[in-house]
Amino acid sequence: MVSLLSKRLNILEFTAELNLLLSCLPLSTLSKNFKVSYLIEEHSIDWNYFLRLATYHKVVPQVYQCLKHSTQKNIPDFVLANLRQQSCEITLKNILHVKELKQLISLFESHEIKVIPFKGPTLAQLAYGSIYARQFCDLDLLVQRKDFDRSINLLINHSYHSSYLREEWHQSIFYRIIKNLHYTFFAHEISFGQKRKSNSVFIDLHRKISKYSPECFDNFSCRLIKTNLLEQSIRSLGPEDLLNVICIHNSQDGWIKFQAIYDVANLVHNNPTLNWSDVFKQAQDLRCRRRLLLGLALCRSYFDVDFPESINNRIREDQVISNLTDQIDQRFKANLISKRTFSMKISFQVMKMKMLESFYFKVKVFCEFVWSYFFSNFYRAKIMSTPLSK
Repeated sequence: MVSLLSKRLNILEFTAELNLLLSCLPLSTLSKNFKVSYLIEEHSIDWNYFLRLATYHKVVPQVYQCLKHSTQKNIPDFVLANLRQQSCEITLKNILHVKELKQLISLFESHEIKVIPFKGPTLAQLAYGSIYARQFCDLDLLVQRKDFDRSINLLINHSYHSSYLREEWHQSIFYRIIKNLHYTFFAHEISFGQKRKSNSVFIDLHRKISKYSPECFDNFSCRLIKTNLLEQSIRSLGPEDLLNVICIHNSQDGWIKFQAIYDVANLVHNNPTLNWSDVFKQAQDLRCRRRLLLGLALCRSYFDVDFPESINNRIREDQVISNLTDQIDQRFKANLISKRTFSMKISFQVMKMKMLESFYFKVKVFCEFVWSYFFSNFYRAKIMSTPLSK
């Protein structure tokens, strides 16, 4: 069994710290063959690097719960203390963001703006069964394109700030033209923050689910379900839609963190009544079939989740997916915490283009990369301001 697993994942090429990290995650295929105690006893673990990996891959709550209940005596006290502190901070931030989400939904409803929360606390509840079991640092809100500018002004009027809205950019005609081009062709979200005495709240306001997806608000709004967050019912995406959405977002980020794959595994595992026909029908509408299959392929490789044979056949039929999973596997073996070189950035853009089936979106990836090279300040801003008419 171990030799078969090592052939499947090339785990012998993983560092001891990465193997230990995977072993701490429930559902992990690795955890069934390499117990935490075995890895700690047989390998000299660099615990500082292990902590950095857990933080980078955003799986601190799961790693802490695993090590806390482990019978292994060789876990240094400072490791558990560090993980416990991070877990407490994550819990407090999650509660703060859920409370803010409730207020924001009421605010938008009072101004007759339809809004759909996705990812963040709703993903934690649907995939993990609790808002405390998954780390998230912001709230993702989807509004209709026609309400986007009005939503921006609404947040600004209620003490939210964005570093991307800078008045000095209004002083130059050239900057205003560049700003408008970015807003029209590339931007799909704007980030906001609100400082508090003890903590801060962050929001990503979206007018599209992704820059590489078509408009989908109306389709989503017809299939919303009720999710219970801190004793209040909130309408959010159902598991079928959410599965497509997280595969879209994680592909856009390159699947660089284990939390991304773990989210897919937990969402599938904890929703056994998933309607796979609906999942793939919606994937067709969102033009994200390959991104969905890639997410499922990674989930199948790293976590103990079984799929119907029809899905396994779809994964095998797309030869690009095999190449992409190998590339992602190699990136996990590299030092992802280090700064990306220019060649790594080029490779990442090529990989993103392979994940997309639409020629239009492939061209958009290329144009966006060129744009970011010449107008990096505007690219980082995502959206500099509202359109030129504003």
